[in-house]
Amino acid sequence: MEYNKLFIATGSKPKPMSYKGNDVKNVFHLRTPEDASSIARLANNKNAVIVGTSFIGMEVAAALTDKAHSVSVIGIETVPFKKALGDKVGKAIMKLFEANRVKFYMLNEVSEMIGHHGQLKEVVLKSGKVLRADVCVIGTGCVPATAFLKQSGIHLDSKGFITVNKTMQTNVDSVFAGEM
Repeated sequence: MEYNKLFIATGSKPKPMSYKGNDVKNVFHLRTPEDASSIARLANNKNAVIVGTSFIGMEVAAALTDKAHSVSVIGIETVPFKKALGDKVGKAIMKLFEANRVKFYMLNEVSEMIGHHGQLKEVVLKSGKVLRADVCVIGTGCVPATAFLKQSGIHLDSKGFITVNKTMQTNVDSVFAGEM
């Protein structure tokens, strides 16, 4: 296709996570309205595990507190929202969630998802703790969907982000980029 100017808005994809049992069902990256409906249905009076303590993870945890039997949140930091909002705000938010029966497993990561007949039953943490789980939502961030640009001549940084100047122009004349 010919163009005078081109704007690239690649979108993103969930940040990959490494754990055993990645073929178990009822593990979601919240991406679509259908995902949200499935999560709400599967968590109803059941055990929900949320991986990630930033906006997506904490939003899902808040939405499930009055629906699920239990809500457990796993995070790699000491408090939720630490990078975005800092320690003090993170501690206050954590206390609010704990008052609403959310259990936190901080400074931790997922080691394995264990299923029974293909359906999620347990989440094993690197600490060795085993959490009962009927549904798990992974909200650990996203990465730019730029793999298709690797051979294009457009400069990507080491994390896969498109490098632009202050006017959002890439290293290629008349090609601009932004995040959508």
